[in-house]
Amino acid sequence: MQLTPLQTDRLTLRSFELSDIPALLPLIGDRRVAATTLRIPHPYTESDARHFIIAAQQDLATGRELHLCLELRESHAVCGGAGLRFESDHRRAELGYWIGVPYWERAMPPKRPALW
Repeated sequence: MQLTPLQTDRLTLRSFELSDIPALLPLIGDRRVAATTLRIPHPYTESDARHFIIAAQQDLATGRELHLCLELRESHAVCGGAGLRFESDHRRAELGYWIGVPYWERAMPPKRPALW
């Protein structure tokens, strides 16, 4: 199954590729990222990344899970990931995401001044 990338004003959401591993490791390997998730191990190794990407490609083909690479549209820099795990028996899905620490401040909408 081929996934057509989705684009917003700031992001491209696409499938992870093995060529993403060098950009992925310093982001997802940060202990602060692992501390905010249930399924990201620490330390996170190149082997972990390779296994994850291959499994993500298989999950997409079977329709069991969807894993998306979050990429800044302007620079094409990997900045995080998102995923959906489908529970067809229960007609539900679980959504999870992570953002690399260097992008934490950029992920937040700008603060607006109070009107009063």
